[in-house]
Amino acid sequence: MNRTRNGNRDKSYQHLSVPGQIIVFGSILFIFAVLAIYQIYQFDAWGQITLMYSYYAPFLDLIDHPHFFRYFATYPGLLAEDYWGYGWFSAYISMFMIGSAYFIYRICRNFGVIYIVIALSLIMPFHAFMNGRGVLSWFGWIVAIYLIQKPINIKYKLSDQALFIIASLCSSVSTGTFAVVFSAIILVILYRYTKYKFVEDLLTIIILLIIFFKYFIISFSKNIDFYDYGDGFVANMLSHGLGGILSQNIALLLGVSLILMILPFAIDFLIRKFGFIGNVMLITPLAGGLFGFTTLTLAVPSLVLLLVSRAGTASAHSIEVRARSIRSDSMVRSK
Repeated sequence: MNRTRNGNRDKSYQHLSVPGQIIVFGSILFIFAVLAIYQIYQFDAWGQITLMYSYYAPFLDLIDHPHFFRYFATYPGLLAEDYWGYGWFSAYISMFMIGSAYFIYRICRNFGVIYIVIALSLIMPFHAFMNGRGVLSWFGWIVAIYLIQKPINIKYKLSDQALFIIASLCSSVSTGTFAVVFSAIILVILYRYTKYKFVEDLLTIIILLIIFFKYFIISFSKNIDFYDYGDGFVANMLSHGLGGILSQNIALLLGVSLILMILPFAIDFLIRKFGFIGNVMLITPLAGGLFGFTTLTLAVPSLVLLLVSRAGTASAHSIEVRARSIRSDSMVRSK
């Protein structure tokens, strides 16, 4: 077991080396890709992107289309399936599912193997039985969680800024998930900026707004048209997701109303329990879930990773306290 110069235990033994990560996650991806290519395990493309691909229009000619970013995110898989046959789109989507597993590992790796296994076993079964749209949405959100839960006193690197773009791009396959991911990213970066005034944080926001603000406006306008803006606009939007269930179940609606009454106290408790960033991770998908079930499912990895991170941190602190006690006792006896 490795130790640092001052005698403290080095946690690097819990981490896979970079070659080890490539071997482990690359092998899992290879297995799923083979299963997909042989049509044993499938992720289906959805109508919006297959219809756009059937236009056979030059790729950049569709740049003003309201679904361009979701088409951009899936285009390599559609192209591969067109050239090499059925199953290659599923192989492409498998890459994002295994990517989610990799970023869950990155989030939990400092807590030990048991916490990595718990997080993966609670999140990945849901992930594995989604369609291609759900996989991309969850991947975008898990990448966003990986980024926003980083220590706020550490500057984002260029690679992190690239990951913010990838997370936003992948989440754009659904307007609701994009709104959650994009809002969470902007909120957390602004929060970081108020604390440490990193220029890199402002630069990240500017880059994201340049790339995605037009898409955000287009998507918002599209939703207004879809839900028939007018007197019943809010009701129509709510009927698309969890609100649709609430409107048909008076008992459940009363229960949720009661929860909303105590919400200010609950938020105060959660802020003290999980902090600002933890609340952003949890509340944004719950709020988005009122308008769509796919968006609501983002709360699953949020809750699991929050609880695992909290338990892992508490465990690590307990181990550190015991280690200090043992070293102190040893020093006393040596005297």
